[in-house]
Amino acid sequence: MKKKVMAVLLSLCMMLTLVPVTAFAQLYLISLEAYPSQIELGETVYLDWTEDYGAAYYKVLVNGDTVATVYGTSYDYQPRSEGSYSFQIDVFAETNSGDIEYKGCSNKEFVEVKSDSRESYTPEIISDLSSSKKVSLGDYVTMSIIVSIPSQASTVYWTLYDAGQSGRGDDPIDSGKLTYPGTQTISSTFKPTSDDNGSQYIFELRYQGDSGTEYLHSNRCTLTVKDYSPETPYVTITQSSKTLAPGAAFSLKAKANTSDSGRLSYQWYYSKKSTFSSATKLKGETDYIYSGYAPSATGTYYYFCEVTNSRSGESVSDWAKVSIDVVGVTPVVPTSGSMNNFKTVNSYYNGMFIDVKATDWFASSVQNAYQLDLMKGYSANIFAPQGTFTVAEAIAAACRIHSIYYTGTSNFVQGSPWYQVYVNYALNNGIIRSGDFVNYTANCSRAQMAYIFSNCLPAAEFGAVKSVKYLPDVNVNTPYYNSIMALYNAGILTGNDAAGTFKPYNSITRAEVATIITRLALPNTRVR
Repeated sequence: MKKKVMAVLLSLCMMLTLVPVTAFAQLYLISLEAYPSQIELGETVYLDWTEDYGAAYYKVLVNGDTVATVYGTSYDYQPRSEGSYSFQIDVFAETNSGDIEYKGCSNKEFVEVKSDSRESYTPEIISDLSSSKKVSLGDYVTMSIIVSIPSQASTVYWTLYDAGQSGRGDDPIDSGKLTYPGTQTISSTFKPTSDDNGSQYIFELRYQGDSGTEYLHSNRCTLTVKDYSPETPYVTITQSSKTLAPGAAFSLKAKANTSDSGRLSYQWYYSKKSTFSSATKLKGETDYIYSGYAPSATGTYYYFCEVTNSRSGESVSDWAKVSIDVVGVTPVVPTSGSMNNFKTVNSYYNGMFIDVKATDWFASSVQNAYQLDLMKGYSANIFAPQGTFTVAEAIAAACRIHSIYYTGTSNFVQGSPWYQVYVNYALNNGIIRSGDFVNYTANCSRAQMAYIFSNCLPAAEFGAVKSVKYLPDVNVNTPYYNSIMALYNAGILTGNDAAGTFKPYNSITRAEVATIITRLALPNTRVR
């Protein structure tokens, strides 16, 4: 096979150069490679051939015409028109006499040149910049275009320019590159200053095209920057009522008017003084409506709503205030009631509460208090007899006793906080007075308990069954002295020992409360 190829090469060389047959032995035969075999117009053909060390130089023939004299063994050629091209190399060497003469040739290589399709390398803007944008000073603005990058394209570099108000500037503010084909978004976000008002912005794309580096430009976008600061809100408050009874529910509504598009936020405050600087923030009250209950002590109270307008990273606030007057009320005392209204409502069985044994001193009291619906368990099966009792829980128990005595029922609908309905009832029915207690969730002392329970039934129901004039730890200076002594003489309180020690400042337990409630509702259980 090799002999046939060499014969063909010799034949071609002889035909092209008309070398006499007698010169066959002097011909050099070299191997040529031309690649790629198919290109588009504007691309390059690369020629490489084997070296003949006896050669002085080589001539490159394209379609039979010499186009270059080469002293190396490679050559790059760029066709100027489409069509078929043949490439061949002629070898020239020095003779013994010092002359340069033709010594041989290479094989022919053929390359097909197609029409120019470089346009497929050009990126395309398929969604351009808008002609104008508006932004408030201090806000961010985004400039973006959507481009399509052909798969044949090289890396596309982009730059966003601030062309200034005249449109002739070229101040770059952002740049990047796209290295993969397909539809994609070029985007830049920045915060303009007041100096940028009226400036024009333009995207420039840079890529490799027919004539080297080429450029593609987007539309120009004119930016309007508004010098803006948040407007101070004008705040007013409307209220459901001005004069309230202690513990009465009320609501306040704040209104704030602004002409901008800022974000309004609300915060409520409370004070006994009319100055905002002395007000205390009400935690969690950040709605434009505030709903609450009047304090238990009479007097004038002030509520403030601070409204903040936030815009473009800045905030400005203003506030308004209203006052409410808490006035005392005359207790609503029913004209009649009966101890016969205390009846068994709930079923009780031994072992219902795992922490109440039938042998416990308080077991029967727990049973009675539960059956009369005056106390509940701490949970479904736990009573927690040694647990503490809060002021709110004592007031609630007293309200149930009072309501059952006068109406036969104790239907209370709890709200928020849960005990407010009982506080309101107690204030309105003379069980407690406004200002008696500062903290309803604090543990109830034994003296406070005596005061609250001594007011849940009329005085006639506390008839004396014995005469107690002295207690070891109670005297006329002890808080609620009269209430304590009244309950001792009525056989409702007995003390903690044979001497009748009361311990007025100790917290009362749930077992003790169950015992006192039972003696209040069932006179036959009182100690004589």
